[in-house]
Amino acid sequence: MVDEDAAAEHPAALKRPGSLDTSTRVNVAFPFSQIRVLEPTKELLELAAVVEGLAAAVRDLAPGTEADELLARAGAVVGALHRR
Repeated sequence: MVDEDAAAEHPAALKRPGSLDTSTRVNVAFPFSQIRVLEPTKELLELAAVVEGLAAAVRDLAPGTEADELLARAGAVVGALHRR
């Protein structure tokens, strides 16, 4: 325990130690020789087409800005997959 008379003379005696500033540094190395670019699979292309069709159905059933944006995004994904 801390003597209260000593603590009155030295208020820092009652203070808890402050937080320690620590930092963690992480270095990440990417094995570029192991990265492979693969063509989209047939199943992925089909899935993207289904999503685009569903987005079109949503736009037809509930027209609006959000539905138009959803259809545009789905179409962009399909287009990007076909360009690969």
